Amino acid sequence: MGWDFGFSNYFSGLDVAMIAKTAADKAAGLLGARKITTMRCPAVLDNHVATEVLEVLSPSFLADSVRKGKSLLANRVGEELFSPGLRIRDDGTLSGGMATAPFDGEGVPQRNTVLVEEGRLKGFLYDTYYAQKAGTASTGNAMRSSSKSPPVPGVSNFFIENGDTPFAGLLQGIDRGVLVTSVMGMHTANPISGDFSVGAAGFLIENGAVTTPVKGIAIAGNIMDLFHSVEMVGNDLRFFGAVGAPSLRIAALEVSGE
Repeated sequence: MGWDFGFSNYFSGLDVAMIAKTAADKAAGLLGARKITTMRCPAVLDNHVATEVLEVLSPSFLADSVRKGKSLLANRVGEELFSPGLRIRDDGTLSGGMATAPFDGEGVPQRNTVLVEEGRLKGFLYDTYYAQKAGTASTGNAMRSSSKSPPVPGVSNFFIENGDTPFAGLLQGIDRGVLVTSVMGMHTANPISGDFSVGAAGFLIENGAVTTPVKGIAIAGNIMDLFHSVEMVGNDLRFFGAVGAPSLRIAALEVSGE
């Protein structure tokens, strides 16, 4: 199977032919997929998988999670928890963004907030209530599920900034590794400990090139370790809804196979 989708604030921004082609290419690319042996190896996460991993981490940037002791990042502002090449931001003012708006659920102007810069945690996302609790100002991140619901902190357009490495460059220098193009059950990752173990599929990387499609594998590790071991950041940032990321090259990842 293969899938793709597109979204835009304007009909002119949707390319149905490209969506169909990408879905077909994904399906055809996995024909003849096989299992591989268990190994610890370099890995490339495509932009969809990288976005899924980032989405699991997103609650840790919310002030209510920090206040309730449910954040991996609590009390760690200023620490280099991520790879120096990573810059993560939440931008409620992003042009064309699915979560872009002039103000949040409390009427506070939405902002462009840098959360991670050169690998260092800079801060968190606040609504008015939790900002007062922390002695700071709201970042314009109060969200409501409906007019009847009280506001709570939430992300707007939340993403890892583009790097400068083309996708082919992420593969260079990898003698044997994996390109992960889909994961199953990333939502089951523990958002408090950061541990994950999920099914995956993708392709074998050999001598810097994508070769055989693989399936029936699992990847495991810790989300914080994964983000700390990012070696390269791709230049193919893509949003999947309001969360987005470019492809990422990971120094080493546990891959379970046969």
